[in-house]
Amino acid sequence: MMRGRALAGASGDTQCQIFCTHLGAELVSIAGQYWLSDQIPSDFLGQAARLSLLDNALTIQPLN
Repeated sequence: MMRGRALAGASGDTQCQIFCTHLGAELVSIAGQYWLSDQIPSDFLGQAARLSLLDNALTIQPLN
């Protein structure tokens, strides 16, 4: 279960990704682009997910 804050690519690496089996973070950030918990699509809360950057914007995909 992911809770708290998840940060990847803090030095600017836009190829980093975040994987989790149970998304419940208060903040996720990749290379300075971030979502607070209220910005994470509700369909993904409590689910397995992969977060990455696409065109400098956070994206999220389910992990099935």
